[in-house]
Amino acid sequence: MNRFPLLTASTDGAALSRVQAISRWLRWLAPAASALTLAFLPAFWLGLSAAALSPAVRGFLGDLGPQYALRLDLPFRVAGLAVSALAATALLTALWQAGRLSTAFARGEIFTLAGAMRLRRIALAVAAFGAALPLTRTLLALLLVDNGQQPFWLVLVYLGDGLLWLLSGLLLAIAWAQVEATRIARENAAFI
Repeated sequence: MNRFPLLTASTDGAALSRVQAISRWLRWLAPAASALTLAFLPAFWLGLSAAALSPAVRGFLGDLGPQYALRLDLPFRVAGLAVSALAATALLTALWQAGRLSTAFARGEIFTLAGAMRLRRIALAVAAFGAALPLTRTLLALLLVDNGQQPFWLVLVYLGDGLLWLLSGLLLAIAWAQVEATRIARENAAFI
């Protein structure tokens, strides 16, 4: 008896049914995550009190220390929302493409050029998201930190940002492998 059915290879069509089952879940989760992202950003920047927003922003920017005050008046909050939209746009693009890819997979369209193109777009959006996060943190620090006219630069690149770039590269490699598999399948179909 196999205790780990998702980790084993099969030749009886079970793998396709697993892909389709997972894809049915993902095609609903991607739009739900998009909706949560679209609702969260305005609620975060415009709905929280300054007392609740300050520790959240400090946590995102890294431990600034108590000597730096944050400017959280309405114009700065609106600007913070606009800056956060940079990373959110890349995230929403990846989620949109993931939803479209999951819909195709749920229909059984696994090794297609359209699927490979969607996977490439996901990879590029994940790379853009990984690049947008440090840029967002830097712009928010320059915008929101009241440094009392002292020189202040903060560029935070976290390990997670680098992992997003690695994930992007992996997805891009898988997409290119999918293109090659599709090409080989077409060549083989032409011989039959």
